[in-house]
Amino acid sequence: MSLDTPQSLGEYRLELTTLYGPLIGGRELGRVLGFSTQEAFRQAVKRGNMPVRTFAINGRRGKFAATADIAAWLWSACHPLEPPYPTTKKGGV
Repeated sequence: MSLDTPQSLGEYRLELTTLYGPLIGGRELGRVLGFSTQEAFRQAVKRGNMPVRTFAINGRRGKFAATADIAAWLWSACHPLEPPYPTTKKGGV
């Protein structure tokens, strides 16, 4: 990641996507989500305690998550008063 602090979710998403690509899986996924060990990550998956949606890919081992989902989750954890996605007023305005 760059030395500059991202000023928006979009910038943060772009930085993570540049670093990891559109999907994060394997040991990287557990590390990015803040699990101290792979066993802790496996237990969270088994118990359904994942902070983002994870999924399997046919023919590949392990779980994967969309980098954009991880960016939104991390952004909302660091900026709890800001919604991770733009909101619109009723009536589409």
